[in-house]
Amino acid sequence: DFDLLVPAINRMLERIQSLMENFEQVSNDIAHDLRTPLGRLRHDLEAARSNPLQYEAALDRGLEKLDAILDTFSALLRIAQIGSGERRSHFSSFDLSELTRMVVDSFEAVAESEHQRLLGRVTAGISLIGDRELIAQALVNLVENAIRHSPRQTLIEVSLTREVGLDHQQVVLTVGDTGPGIPVDEREKVLQRLYRVDRSRTTPGNGLGLALAKAVTDLHRADLVLEDNAP
Repeated sequence: DFDLLVPAINRMLERIQSLMENFEQVSNDIAHDLRTPLGRLRHDLEAARSNPLQYEAALDRGLEKLDAILDTFSALLRIAQIGSGERRSHFSSFDLSELTRMVVDSFEAVAESEHQRLLGRVTAGISLIGDRELIAQALVNLVENAIRHSPRQTLIEVSLTREVGLDHQQVVLTVGDTGPGIPVDEREKVLQRLYRVDRSRTTPGNGLGLALAKAVTDLHRADLVLEDNAP
């Protein structure tokens, strides 16, 4: 009996350690990521005080920065809520094929405006038991990432298939592109909250899109896998 208990206890302790390390990392990242926009907001307000003619422009910039900060906190709270498992009460059967096609149709024009091409290869009739809203959000995040971080002329393909083996059946939802991809040594890190490959923070985003997608797949006991698309 003790031999059976030991692996379970070890897994529990490893999970606790991982959560504590993640909590510490997230706290540091929040402080780092919010210090810059708050500092810029303070600078804008000081500039507006010394130049009353710039009040309106300064207020507009300030509101824009505050909205970005609030969006970051909202995403963090959403990830925490997903991680708690509460959303499993919302699970129901839905048409994943229809949802995937809807997301592709919604982003075709966005990709075209960036001089990219978005294609969908969706197997019809695939259903899933889960939270439809969260699955849609995760897929949207992946597609937006592909569009945002890929250059012009990139081909982005969203595919949905069902793989049947001798002892298993699984649904595979893939977002692939011919862009630069994510370096191998960064693939685990980009799933952490607030982590960004662009250390200079010059590209839009808050480093939470992939973390939210990871939280959604964990909630559904699925796997989020980052691989080379060759190219």
